[in-house]
Amino acid sequence: MKFQFREVTHSDLNKFPLWYERIDGAELFSNFIPTTFKTFEDSSVMLWFIIMDDEDEIGTIWFEKKHPEKLEIDFGIYLNRTDLFGKGIGRTLIKYAIDTFLSKNDAEELYLDVRKENIRAIRCYEKSGFKTIQEGEKTTSYGIIKFLRMKYFERYR
Repeated sequence: MKFQFREVTHSDLNKFPLWYERIDGAELFSNFIPTTFKTFEDSSVMLWFIIMDDEDEIGTIWFEKKHPEKLEIDFGIYLNRTDLFGKGIGRTLIKYAIDTFLSKNDAEELYLDVRKENIRAIRCYEKSGFKTIQEGEKTTSYGIIKFLRMKYFERYR
C-alpha cells in the first residue's frame, strides 16, 4: 500500500455521507466531516484530505481549529471500507499526517473525540500516542452518545 493525501474539493462533498453509510458510521463516530466546516470559504478547517492508496480513495483525514484564539487542533480520521479496519492502516496514516503536516504548523496541542464504544479506534489512537483526558456525552442526530476526549502526548518532530 502506498498512501498519499490529496486536498478535499467541492466535488468530494457528496462522497462522505455515502462512505458513512457504507461503514455503518453512525455506530462508530458522529462526524463524517469536520465539525466546523460550513463552506470552503467560511471554515476553520486547516487541513482536510482524501486518503489515497494508489488510485483508490480509502478515507478522509482532517485537522481543524475549533477555538481560533488557542493553538489547539482537533483531529479526525476514518477509513471508508470495513475490509481495511484492524490492519494498522490508521496508525500508519496518523503518524504520517502528524509528521508531515503538524510539524509545520503552530499546533501546541492535538485532540480528538472518539465514541466510548469504539474500542478498535481507541486502541489505534492509544498506540499512536493519544491518551484519554476526559469523558463526556453529546447529543447528535442519532441521540446521546458517550465519548472520550483524547490528547496527543508524543512530541511533534
